[in-house]
Amino acid sequence: VRGGPGAPEAWTSWTNALVEIELASGRTRHAELPPGLAFRFAVGGGRAAVATVHPDGDQVSLLDRGGPQMRVVRRTPLPAMSNPPAPGRLPWEPVGDAPAQRRAVAVDPAGTTVAVTGGGDGVLHIVREEKTGTIALPSPLDEGGHLLWRPPSPGAGTDPIGR
Repeated sequence: VRGGPGAPEAWTSWTNALVEIELASGRTRHAELPPGLAFRFAVGGGRAAVATVHPDGDQVSLLDRGGPQMRVVRRTPLPAMSNPPAPGRLPWEPVGDAPAQRRAVAVDPAGTTVAVTGGGDGVLHIVREEKTGTIALPSPLDEGGHLLWRPPSPGAGTDPIGR
């Protein structure tokens, strides 16, 4: 969920939280995320990942959903995108000649590895522990693209969240 200023042009000041609601009991939990544009999230292996875009630096947060409280396992800085959303403008507006750029995320079925797109730059960042690797892709992944971590066998560890 997003908080902070209501004006979309003030997206750099937005506050963010990942909120989980257990429908059967009504129980809720949440974890605070960095400020800025938190566009998409992913789940896998009892964990969740959220990428946030901000002029001071983008990052991906990995959260443990297994205990009574969600907690941040790690936050990893991400390489900057070539044409990120511009401060003072709508975050979904194009910058220059490039389409609007955001990030998509996916988590492996074990919850240990996160994949994050570098929207518009045609790259996929693979984040494990303290290491980040980058893979060049044949598509620019404009507007962030879409990711799904395909499990080794059908139905095993599939992300059950519809987005």
